[in-house]
Amino acid sequence: MRVCHRIVAKGLALLVGGALAFGASLLWSASNAAQPSSLQRLDDRGKTIRLSQPARRVVTLAPHLAELAEAAGATLVGVSAFTADSAMTRALPRVADSVRLDFERILALQPDLVLAWRSGNPPAALARLEALGLTVHVSEPQRLEDVARLLREFGMLAGDASLAEQRAQQFLQQRDALLQQQAQRSEAPMPLLVELWHQPLLLLGGQQLANDVLLLCGARNRYADQPGTTLTLSMEQVLRDDPGFILSTSRDAVAAQQFWGRHPSLRAVRQGGLVVFEDPRLFSMGPGVLQVAQSLCPRIATARQRAAMAHGAVAKP
Repeated sequence: MRVCHRIVAKGLALLVGGALAFGASLLWSASNAAQPSSLQRLDDRGKTIRLSQPARRVVTLAPHLAELAEAAGATLVGVSAFTADSAMTRALPRVADSVRLDFERILALQPDLVLAWRSGNPPAALARLEALGLTVHVSEPQRLEDVARLLREFGMLAGDASLAEQRAQQFLQQRDALLQQQAQRSEAPMPLLVELWHQPLLLLGGQQLANDVLLLCGARNRYADQPGTTLTLSMEQVLRDDPGFILSTSRDAVAAQQFWGRHPSLRAVRQGGLVVFEDPRLFSMGPGVLQVAQSLCPRIATARQRAAMAHGAVAKP
């Protein structure tokens, strides 16, 4: 009997111990589930960005970042110079420009997240922000796909993930519609020299999203294979290359016309292949860049027709 009692007692102890362990496990799981989940993303530096919860106060250090973040549902508390006005951004403090950051003002805003642009914000300034304890996400959009990617990323980190996904899908659908329209024309992309400024002669390089916008219009940057965002050429080099089409994006249309008009031997000038496009949003990296394409594409098509007529050919309608 004593043996039986010992066996029964031992069995009860095991059952009670197991029950207690199971209960403790449930309590731990419930407590762990109640904690905010960590948000973790790699930015375009390859650096891991961690947040304990979605950021509720966001500062953007470039105009396109404000456009992207707002579209993704983020709440902005500070933006950069030249940020387009919207209901959210109109009254916000401007805390950065192309050469400097206002560290004191940024810190006073107590942001949970700072969104920065790798090509547009000095690395030393961003490192200082991080040394001051701020979380800095750095991005470098170079393709239209990157716009959708960053919408999703900002929606996860600081906004509304479902809204951001919807906006990303809409953007890609609009891009695909423009690509389809271009494909139906069955025209080879026409090579363009894209002038950013003419004194000195600054041209579009290969690492800018504007290259993708040109493709939507049936055009191709002549220097799309060049590294970097910009490059500088001498006029002698341009005269040797003799481009048939030039896209001048100078904001001073009169000055651009006068500058290229001084070189009548260029094919682009002789044959009507010069296009002056003053809208700076061509170099935006936000969702609105597709609206720019819709106004740029007809101008490029007109230049193609003028060049065809100069050759005595009948341009396609």
